[in-house]
Amino acid sequence: MNKRQHSSTASELTDNSSLDSSIFESLKGQKSKKALEIIECNIFDQTKEIESLHCQITSKDKELQDLKTKLNDSEKRTAEI
Repeated sequence: MNKRQHSSTASELTDNSSLDSSIFESLKGQKSKKALEIIECNIFDQTKEIESLHCQITSKDKELQDLKTKLNDSEKRTAEI
């Protein structure tokens, strides 16, 4: 192998190394994107669960207020007797 062939082979190795690096960065970017998608899905699911729990709490609060009103009315009737 002459000097010129050796030089081009070294250049090819450098090019391949940079190609490997760009492939690695691309894969890393894809993994990051996938991780973000998973996080977004988890946040969406948790948001739906929070909304559901909020509705349940609101419903239970309404029931509690109704029971308090009934108790208050009952106490008023008892006091009148």
